[in-house]
Amino acid sequence: AGGYRIGQETEGARDQEFVLFSQGRHVLPESKFYGVSIVKLAGGEANNILKLGPLTIMYVREGWLGGVSHRKTGVYHVLYPGPPYILHEQEYDVSEAELRPRNEDKFTIGPYEFVTVKDGEIAGAYRKSDGKFTILPPGGSYQLHEKEFEAVIKKRRTVEFQLGPYYYLTVQNGYEAGVYRKKDGLFVRLPPGKTYQLNVDDFEQPEHVKRHSHITRVGPLTLLTLHDGKLSGAYRHSDGVFVEFTDATREYVLHEKFYHNLITVDRNSPIKQDFGPYKVITIREGYVGVFEVEGKIDIKQPGYYKVESNVNIGDSLPVKMFQDILPELHFRTKDGVQMGVKVTITWHTTDPMQVARFAGSFNDLAQLIKERAGDAMIRLCKMYNRGDLLPTAQDVEHLRSPDMSERDAAALADEQYRMLQKTLSDACQEELVTISATSRLGVTVEKVQIERFLLMNETILEELEKITMAQLSAKRTKVEGEYQIAKAQAEKLSREKRAEADASVQLKEAEAAAEVRRTEVATESESRRTQATTDNEIEKAKNDTAVKIAKDKMIQEAEAKAQAIAAITDAEYQRKIKEAEAASRMPPQEFELRKLQMQVEMLKQIGHAAWKYPDVYTGFLEQFGDKLRLGPMSASESLAKMVNSQGAAEQPGTGGGPGKSK
Repeated sequence: AGGYRIGQETEGARDQEFVLFSQGRHVLPESKFYGVSIVKLAGGEANNILKLGPLTIMYVREGWLGGVSHRKTGVYHVLYPGPPYILHEQEYDVSEAELRPRNEDKFTIGPYEFVTVKDGEIAGAYRKSDGKFTILPPGGSYQLHEKEFEAVIKKRRTVEFQLGPYYYLTVQNGYEAGVYRKKDGLFVRLPPGKTYQLNVDDFEQPEHVKRHSHITRVGPLTLLTLHDGKLSGAYRHSDGVFVEFTDATREYVLHEKFYHNLITVDRNSPIKQDFGPYKVITIREGYVGVFEVEGKIDIKQPGYYKVESNVNIGDSLPVKMFQDILPELHFRTKDGVQMGVKVTITWHTTDPMQVARFAGSFNDLAQLIKERAGDAMIRLCKMYNRGDLLPTAQDVEHLRSPDMSERDAAALADEQYRMLQKTLSDACQEELVTISATSRLGVTVEKVQIERFLLMNETILEELEKITMAQLSAKRTKVEGEYQIAKAQAEKLSREKRAEADASVQLKEAEAAAEVRRTEVATESESRRTQATTDNEIEKAKNDTAVKIAKDKMIQEAEAKAQAIAAITDAEYQRKIKEAEAASRMPPQEFELRKLQMQVEMLKQIGHAAWKYPDVYTGFLEQFGDKLRLGPMSASESLAKMVNSQGAAEQPGTGGGPGKSK
């Protein structure tokens, strides 16, 4: 909100100035303010420019640009996105203030032109101060003033385009390019793999062509590479000599100032070609060439030839084998029947020199051969009747003898027919060979083949068909009678065979029954014998099994006893080992006690003995008894104690013992 101030209450305040009020509640006396207005700060594009008294509030949002001119200086200010701009109408020409969205690559605000050059594009503009063209590289946005620059020119980067005073050309691999230089008119080649920037003041418009063949023309240059099977050459300006290019490993660059009339021909073409001052031709297999030099004919064998221009090269002559089918030949036989014949002839050239001297083309010669062959065949066929050339069953009936079968008669007729065709073919061939030799045609007819004869009169064909049908009808009646006779004989023979078969079957059945009986008896006897043998084998097997079981039982019992003895022995052995181990771990006191017990036992056994001590031993005891100790007592004390205990033990009894005997 805001309003105009009335009066000057404080220092720095001015009368009639427009005052903005901060947000909140304000009490404004009419004596101090007038023309109070309020505007709502709402969002949206429609509220980007708001009017509040003499002030204009501009919101420049992201993606937008604004602009306004200063009244005093005339400088146009570009307003960038940020806080709202408050513009007073005394300082700024708010009537021309504008906002533009930045959604286009090129747009204008006031005197400024904004342009964004993306990748794949390029732009530029002429500078007004010196007329030079400034390039604007891609990847940035540019702000140009209309006082300093002309309108911006922006182009999409393609292979070839013009931007201001520059030609841009990208020469790719497989292309050839060049340009004329204005200062000296020379043509400059532009190698592939680069992009060129050419000023129109220095260069003409460049030329750019694709290398799609072995000959590429760009400007005054002709780029030539040799291909297999091609001949290339050109005339040289300096001396008029025809130069043939033969090095297939290099590229020839021919300038039109030095060479003209480039000629390229196929080396292996069977057609005559002019190659500069030469003539070239390749004669294929199966042909010979006809060259004429100053009226003399020369026959050339297959191969490649390059000759001078004064040599006249004619059409190549074929020396291969031809097989021509003559059109159907009509003639009248000796007996006046209209007939036709189809003939095939096989021929080839044997003397090319004579063929070359023939008064006409090779096609005329071939047509002449076919006409002569047709005339000769017609003349020969007129010497025979229809029955000879196209025999029917009635025509060969005279060849059949009474003892000859029908098949033999047909074979004889076929043989005679083949002989007649061979006679006609050989005669026609001999006549054609004679014509070729006498007329010096230079050809040889190898074979004349008659394909077929045919009747041209339908009436004769109908009559022959009727005769044939009548003969076939008579033959059919005869054959039917013969069939009935053969059928009756076959039935009789069948009945006889059937009776013989029945008797044979009965005999076979009786023999089979007897054989079956013999087989049954033999089978029963064999079965009994087999049963007895089986019973014997079973009894034998039972006895063998019982013996084996008893044997196995005895073996098992012996093995069990042996195992028991082994177990007892092993137990005793283990017990002794354990006792010995226990004795080895005996304390010294127990060891001494055991020794004493053993000594007492020994003396006890000695005292009870029924024999007297030996003198040596007795003397030893008497002499050393008081000195020898067994445990805590001396040997004398031990013996005395042992004797007393032995005497006390013997008093109650009546029997004698060792002491009494002593």
